[in-house]
Amino acid sequence: MKILIIDDNKDFANGLAKLFSYSGYEDVRCAYWGQAGIDAALEMQPELLLVDLQMPDMDGFSVIKAIKAQASQQKFISIAITGYGQDSDKKRTSEANFDFHLTKPFSFAELKKILNLPEKQKLTA
Repeated sequence: MKILIIDDNKDFANGLAKLFSYSGYEDVRCAYWGQAGIDAALEMQPELLLVDLQMPDMDGFSVIKAIKAQASQQKFISIAITGYGQDSDKKRTSEANFDFHLTKPFSFAELKKILNLPEKQKLTA
């Protein structure tokens, strides 16, 4: 599985990437700015995309919108990762067509649980 983490917090992104690598995922990359994430997503065509919603150059909503518009034939799971976890925040990520919403701090077990869902549940959860 190709995984792309887009988060301006380099320590968080790199730490998460290491957890994926230690779990056997081989193609894990990080981008630390919104536009860099868009470019990386179009180049690598990830199957899993984790996007921080608060970044200095552009928010995660703009990032996911740009990726989905430019890679409309590409199929991937998108997860919003954010410090905001109110119902209104989750509704907003759902309306932006993210597949899932994880509120920081979250456990790697929570993330792995999402990845182990059957395909039909991923699309409707």
